[in-house]
Amino acid sequence: MALLIVFTGCAAKEPDISFDSSIELKVLYSDKRSFYNDYGNYINMEFPNIAFKVISSAPLYASDRPLVETLPELVAKETPDLLFINAYQQQILYEDDALLPLQQELGEAALDQIPPGVREVLEQQGNGTGEIYGVAASFSTEALYYNKNEFERLGISLPEETMNWEDTIRLARRFANSDTAGLYLANPDPAVLFTKIGLSEGLTFLNKDNTEMKFHTESWENVLLSVKSLYDEKAIPTAASNSDRFIKGSAAMTIGRESYLEQLVNADASFEWGVLPLPSNDPDATPIDLMHLISVHKESINAEEAIKVIRHILSGSGKILDRQNSVLPASMSSATASDAAHPFHFMYTKHAKTYTTLSDEQMKSFSELFNQQFSNYLSDTIQKVINGETAPGRGLQQIEEFGNQQLQLETARRA
Repeated sequence: MALLIVFTGCAAKEPDISFDSSIELKVLYSDKRSFYNDYGNYINMEFPNIAFKVISSAPLYASDRPLVETLPELVAKETPDLLFINAYQQQILYEDDALLPLQQELGEAALDQIPPGVREVLEQQGNGTGEIYGVAASFSTEALYYNKNEFERLGISLPEETMNWEDTIRLARRFANSDTAGLYLANPDPAVLFTKIGLSEGLTFLNKDNTEMKFHTESWENVLLSVKSLYDEKAIPTAASNSDRFIKGSAAMTIGRESYLEQLVNADASFEWGVLPLPSNDPDATPIDLMHLISVHKESINAEEAIKVIRHILSGSGKILDRQNSVLPASMSSATASDAAHPFHFMYTKHAKTYTTLSDEQMKSFSELFNQQFSNYLSDTIQKVINGETAPGRGLQQIEEFGNQQLQLETARRA
């Protein structure tokens, strides 16, 4: 009896998810109707005593002033209890010290519901402290889709989960002398594939304080030479197509997000296909993009109740996250995480390539003018390399020089 009492006292208890009295929670969301369609109605099915007052974030995007100014002002004025925001908005509010740390508040039972890779990205957003300032409702990734029939028809071994980009390019080139594209990309711009491969393999082109750009390196040149080989051997289409060649069955592989599944199903593709993680030198990690984040305001007078709502959403009760369209629910209790046969089930065991997220955040910190001008120059120069008009090393040197010139102008504009 004494031992039973001791063990009972030491056992981990499930956090309380109940609301003993009526309460009103203020919520920051794009608009009232969308909030109730996505979350409010399902929460009220189980907890009808919760009322929600929705504060719309839509007017912020109609303002001539930057979001970095208008968002903190709105949040300070309205002090919403729950904030449904994207990663960029969360970063703004984190830097404004407006968000409540959630690790201890949520407790391990709730945190264990977060997929490991998603949790790593959340912790990265806390500046590497291990703290989190919001949970993800959903996340997204890119993956490699392949046409099993075309591989088997031409007697080529199927792609494997352990392939890196070098393996994938070599495999795509085996289709060079056939009427099947080895690798089809919806965006035919070779610069997109070039940067995707480099960043996913851990390369960088910006220093930590965003003051210097470096592309003219052996590593980046090797990536460019690999991409060029695909085009030289005509293993990849060189022009945009009016139809998706992979869905039509005339491409062996393509890259797409989880939403591409829906397109394949709706198109009633006439071939057997499979999905693998994006190629990588580290088969245990993959890029993860957080799509919808839920945070609690640091000054919320209803923080305890707001946290209970987050626990409820993560717990899988009511299947709220399973109803999110065309994205992956960020809960181990979701149907996708529980279904070993789901094409993206592997995402619930992967670690995150957090350095790819950092590169994205660096570019987002620049002005729209900088990003547009640099992107255009990058695309034009890489295309010249692919066409044989510019040597790979020379092209990368030109991109580096142009990028550093633009960084100086960007610094001057901000001064």
